[in-house]
Amino acid sequence: MDLRGRTLGRYRLTRLLGRGGMGTVYLAEQTLTGARVAVKVLHPSLAREARLRARFDAEARTVNLIGHPSIVRVFDINESEDGLHYFVMEYLEGTPLSRLPRPVEPGLVAWLLAQACDALEAVHRGGVVHRDLKPDNLLMVERPGERPTLKVLDFGVARALHDPGNQEQTMAGQVFGTPAYMSPEQWTGLRVDGRADVYSLGVTGYQLLTGQLPYPRGQLAELVLSPEPPPPLRPPHKLAPAVPEALSRALLRALARNPADRFASALELKKALLAAVQSTHPPACPFPLSPVARAADAAAAPARSN
Repeated sequence: MDLRGRTLGRYRLTRLLGRGGMGTVYLAEQTLTGARVAVKVLHPSLAREARLRARFDAEARTVNLIGHPSIVRVFDINESEDGLHYFVMEYLEGTPLSRLPRPVEPGLVAWLLAQACDALEAVHRGGVVHRDLKPDNLLMVERPGERPTLKVLDFGVARALHDPGNQEQTMAGQVFGTPAYMSPEQWTGLRVDGRADVYSLGVTGYQLLTGQLPYPRGQLAELVLSPEPPPPLRPPHKLAPAVPEALSRALLRALARNPADRFASALELKKALLAAVQSTHPPACPFPLSPVARAADAAAAPARSN
């Protein structure tokens, strides 16, 4: 269903930005002021189910309750006269990390993931787990003369840690997330906490630095669900010599199969990431940028799937 040209409330949808499991995101203009925003519309086929409508609305409320500068802002939640459910977000011109040419410079990876950790620390303190962190949902924003900043997107499958009303999201056999980036406990349908997001950031960092995932896609289910421990991962610095060994160690700890062996919090992971590159990229110096697709091109093209 292509809604380009439609007007929802005070917003005219002008361009398709991307599609996800829950909804479609459009660039839109406020009809009175011309201000640009992003509008996420729940897939009409999903809007028939009350629990899915509730989860869609919960995404917008979750983002607003956290209110962190590294998380995309939501301005409005509404329903059109013909039953389209949507919410309105700030429009960000930037580059999804999935579009960065790999391998990415280690200092830049550490800097961007550290900002993701800041956002996650706020998310987890608010009693929420994102559950779908991946390069497509992490947006790098560049401004002239400034270090790049990062925004965390798409809380469509986020879950409250202590919400008795959320039992439908933890029933046996229900798994939410993107397989290549999901923690082992997500694969098995167990309840998760913030350490699941730490794992997903570990996968993202490993992929950005080496150009490959920690485990081959075709073997993921077998490796994760096997009662036997998987073979040791190749450290990132063995695959990409520019990676500091300390950064390798931090990512391998984030990727531990047992949550108890990972960093206990996103803040701990942030400290390890920045410490690992501090000697090669002092905080006072801007981190060098790898060449990236320009913001306008990245916004116009759908992000590649990972």
